[in-house]
Amino acid sequence: MIITGDNHTNKTNNQISFVATQSKLYYHSLEVMGWKFLDTGFKVLFSQDIPNIIAKNIYKDVTSFLEKHNLKIEDIKNFIFHPGGKKY
Repeated sequence: MIITGDNHTNKTNNQISFVATQSKLYYHSLEVMGWKFLDTGFKVLFSQDIPNIIAKNIYKDVTSFLEKHNLKIEDIKNFIFHPGGKKY
């Protein structure tokens, strides 16, 4: 499937239908993400522990979500993960 934005010249007729979504809250992770308030605006702060937290939890979180819909990881051809913000 190819998905294009509204301003793309090669429009597709494919429509996406979301069947289910899931969010996960990791308790005791308050220090992992935050904001710094500056005179010029907000600056988001990310802990270097984020990759470790994801590595520790992602497999269990994804497989438990898929199981609720009678699916396994092998049933999914591609995954898309949001990689986060700017890297310095």
